Amino acid sequence: MSQRRTTLRDELRQPIIARQRDSGPTGNRRERGSATIARVLAPGAIGRKHATVIEVGDSVQTTLEVQSFAPMLDLTWLNDADLGVHLPGVSMQQHISRIAAAEARRILVASEKAGMSTIANDAQRSGVADDASTLGIAAVAALRSAIAADTDALMQYRVTITISSATREQLAERVDAIRRGASLRGCILTPTQYRMYEAYAESLPLGHQLLTRWHDAAASAVAMGLPTATPGLSRKPGALPVIYGEHPATGAPILYDRKRAVNPHGLVVGEPGNGKTYVVSGLLAQDLALGQDAILLLDPKQQEYLGFVRNLDGAYISLTRMAGYHINPLELPRLTIERAQQIVQDGIDLLGERIAFVGALIENELRESDMSVLPQDRAAIDRAVLAAYRARGVTDDVMSFNVPMPTFSDVQAALARDGRADLAESLQIFTEGSVGDLFNAPSNIPTDNPLLAIDLSVLLRTPDRRLARVIPVIVLDFFVTTAINRPTGRPWSHLVLDEGHVLLATPAGRATLALAYRIGRSLKFQVTLITQSWDDLFGMTDTTIIVESARTKLLLGVNAQSGAAEKVGKIMELNEAELAYLKTCGLRKGQGSTALLVADTERTPVFIRMWPEALHRLVTGRTYADEAKR
Repeated sequence: MSQRRTTLRDELRQPIIARQRDSGPTGNRRERGSATIARVLAPGAIGRKHATVIEVGDSVQTTLEVQSFAPMLDLTWLNDADLGVHLPGVSMQQHISRIAAAEARRILVASEKAGMSTIANDAQRSGVADDASTLGIAAVAALRSAIAADTDALMQYRVTITISSATREQLAERVDAIRRGASLRGCILTPTQYRMYEAYAESLPLGHQLLTRWHDAAASAVAMGLPTATPGLSRKPGALPVIYGEHPATGAPILYDRKRAVNPHGLVVGEPGNGKTYVVSGLLAQDLALGQDAILLLDPKQQEYLGFVRNLDGAYISLTRMAGYHINPLELPRLTIERAQQIVQDGIDLLGERIAFVGALIENELRESDMSVLPQDRAAIDRAVLAAYRARGVTDDVMSFNVPMPTFSDVQAALARDGRADLAESLQIFTEGSVGDLFNAPSNIPTDNPLLAIDLSVLLRTPDRRLARVIPVIVLDFFVTTAINRPTGRPWSHLVLDEGHVLLATPAGRATLALAYRIGRSLKFQVTLITQSWDDLFGMTDTTIIVESARTKLLLGVNAQSGAAEKVGKIMELNEAELAYLKTCGLRKGQGSTALLVADTERTPVFIRMWPEALHRLVTGRTYADEAKR
């Protein structure tokens, strides 16, 4: 009998803390502590009997925050085993934010004035100046000067500790032990108040908490004395963050929800061999488990995502001439009333964009065939595409898109009717042969699976260079149309495009990518472009839109000797320390990859370890034991 395959859903149903048996009031034995990861991420009901303790399933938890620190504190106090924050069920969170320079100077001037007032009052009463106040004023003045010189900053930080247990009694014991341990170090911990469901969601381990106890410090002091995981990478309530990895210095997890950024799109850049496919697959598996995204994955070569997609019960379609699948590049999205209203509200001209896309596709291939395409020729092509739509009843009204769409053959016939037999004849490259077989018929690829990958490896290995130019761009455009249609009903779509340099090599590809990055947020789809080189991303208007709209950038390694790091550093405005770190990023065999994560306006180093075994098996199809045998 074959052994049942463990899925990611199975793993999410495992308990997050050890089960504990006890006897109920009637003497019956029962199990407690059986909360699962899935229950914690999306609890069905939450008990609120006590303001400082919250019940989740059969588990209870509370969160403590540091109310005050000792005047002198060992830099490693949070790592002290006697404190107990390393034990299962306990997580420590540090949140740090930078105060704008102008506001920081205002705060420091007020602090100086208060200190001077204290010294004056003390001198008037006792004739002796307070040494601590004098030193404090000097430190504040020095920090204010450093901020003016842009060599330091004023930071606010807070430290919280979340504790989960199987029973309320066990929780009370653990809370008391941790509070005693902290007090022995001169630090006072107080419990936070749970007031509503959202308070719980914001108080998940490593989530952003809207707490009140902030502490001020210079950036240099914070960097030296408070190792931090992710300073503010997930700030807005309601986030569903995925784990990117851990901080290289502290080992603390780094979580981030890119949909909460100014724009949800992303870039993953890394030279070959830096683990891009492995890293991206692990992030996508988490996206799929959270149930928010329908994932559309372009796999251009070597079927790198085949095992991943099949292990997660996705649809993996190999696009070949013999497979019987077609994609019609003239297909417009069939819109619901809700989506149509959004399109109109955002001023998006889907028909105009489609005519421009098809025209650019045709023009590029005619030029590749050594034909001279004059402005009047391109105008004739655009007229013919519009005429083909009009013949099918498609107008500027987006609700007219729910009709059978024209094909390249219809455009060819429109050119002939317009007296452009020469252009009509040249359009045979789209109506006959390999390209015609694939793209001159109505689209019939099933799109109802929330994980759909299209494999281009067979077609891209053929000697027909037209396929290498045309296919990735048409599949990208098909993904955009599918994302707008939302056939799976999931609230978001995620377009994942590997080998980005292929898409960026043609005007039609660049324009379609720029369109996707421009309209994705309002239509609830995000794009991740994966590429090997930064050189593909600069120098043109469309690529500038892509880089600026990709608010999440994961840099997995650059060639430190080629000058690429300096180019990236200049574009990303990295400081010297960040640039030096980027030069060290890359694959660590058998361990994982180091990277620089740019999350909106913030940056953090991240070590992406090999994924936990259950996730590693889903991503690669192999266990760690299998890896050791290879």
